[in-house]
Amino acid sequence: MNSLTSLAQSEGGFWLPPARSTFAQMTDDHFFFVYWVSVFFFLVVVLLMIYFMFRYSKPAGTPAESHVDHNLPLEVVWTGIPSLLVIYMFWIGFQGYIELSTPPTDGYNVHVEASRWSWAFRYPENGAEASGANADLNQILSSSETLEEKDKQIAALFETEGLHLPPGVPINLTLTSADVLHAFYTPDFRTKLDIVPGRVRRIWFEPTESGVYALYCAEYCGTDHSKMRSRVVVHETREDFDAWLEKAGSYDTTRPWSELGEKVYKRKGCISCHSIDDKPTNKIGPTWKNLWGSTRKYTENDVMGSAVADEDYVLESIRDPMRKIANGYTPQMPIKKVTEEEILFLFEFMKSISTYSDSGKSGG
Repeated sequence: MNSLTSLAQSEGGFWLPPARSTFAQMTDDHFFFVYWVSVFFFLVVVLLMIYFMFRYSKPAGTPAESHVDHNLPLEVVWTGIPSLLVIYMFWIGFQGYIELSTPPTDGYNVHVEASRWSWAFRYPENGAEASGANADLNQILSSSETLEEKDKQIAALFETEGLHLPPGVPINLTLTSADVLHAFYTPDFRTKLDIVPGRVRRIWFEPTESGVYALYCAEYCGTDHSKMRSRVVVHETREDFDAWLEKAGSYDTTRPWSELGEKVYKRKGCISCHSIDDKPTNKIGPTWKNLWGSTRKYTENDVMGSAVADEDYVLESIRDPMRKIANGYTPQMPIKKVTEEEILFLFEFMKSISTYSDSGKSGG
């Protein structure tokens, strides 16, 4: 395979999506065991109730009589069998929990950061970083294009973005949250774990097939929770993955810096809180449209102030976001790890979407 465009998102079945990790089948076996045991006893109880309704029915007006009696063997049976089943369910669940909670030492490490409402994936091997491309994915899915055209656009989008993984090795994920409670959920791998602010969570799995798989946030995290979705890309060969990793670890500086700045805007999750157009939005931060060069009003230590949105203002907003709070907004912006090079790219991108001069015009 020379291109990830040949990969298609996995499709779900009637019950569950296809099992695509080494322990997914074990999870399914446990699920169906509990399910069919529940179905069996549900039917037994319902059928016995129906039988008793007719077997012990009496004509109207018949005096009620008590036939309650002690039956030790029956009590042992209806207590002992369910107890043994529950103990067995606990045991197989506990074994699975221990296995999933013990990452292998030879796994491939990726850091996953969740924030409202985006994903960021970082690779310690070379410092590469990819975004979840949540906004772009949702824009494609909500468009009026045909399903075939949407599939093409999604395939092209996740050639560069998304959680990319090598094949045939355990994957160790380190999960952190930049703001509120989230949950990492990949149905095909049967993997789900809450991501708690202020704590480092870890989870692992080993994909069994290459492909593109769905990734969701499975814990309500605010307004756009339902749009916090992305894709997991498992490459067909390690060579394909290494080629992607090398490309993702650098910026093509032959491209215009404003274009690279837009890439940083999406990759660092700025897109989750700041729009770049004049359309009404539920973003929790001010729009970047016409922000550069405008005069911004803010509150600092309960004192009102204003400043021109230039290099110093934007840099301070990135490095110390809680210092000057833009009027009309609450202090929610987390501190992001942005390199000096990426900040320069962001400057050029913000300039490219602003009609104000550097001298500053009233922008609110």
